[in-house]
Amino acid sequence: MRGDGASEVVVASGDARGALRPIVAACFGVQLVFLGIRATDGEPWRAALLVVAVVLVAALVCVDLADCRAWLVVRDDELEVRRRFRAPQIVARADVVAVEGDVAGRPTWSEHVVVRTDDRTLDLPRFHRRPPADLVPQLQEWVDTGRRPPPG
Repeated sequence: MRGDGASEVVVASGDARGALRPIVAACFGVQLVFLGIRATDGEPWRAALLVVAVVLVAALVCVDLADCRAWLVVRDDELEVRRRFRAPQIVARADVVAVEGDVAGRPTWSEHVVVRTDDRTLDLPRFHRRPPADLVPQLQEWVDTGRRPPPG
């Protein structure tokens, strides 16, 4: 069944960490540059240290932003979580024992969806456009009936 594009539905996709993260990173970057201009006072070793710090922060931000994209794919018989730079996590529908939010019994209070099987617990990433209050009932219905949630 895998690889057949017609038999899978991408239920949720997007930035798993939030849409404001790049804006916050840009603001901190601008503050760091202005602080660096003020702190160097014409001394070359301070300027070199500032350049190293800026390059290090920029590299960390780039790695962080590149790693946060995630997809939740539901097929007739399995659930798959795809993330950049990581192996996909696959759970068979027959193995799922429960689907709930991280706050038991309160999907509207939850930050992410938890899929439980007999041998493991899979914490799904947070999806900005599909909160747990929407995903939990749809995935519970998929587990019970096999009907896939609508694309998101």
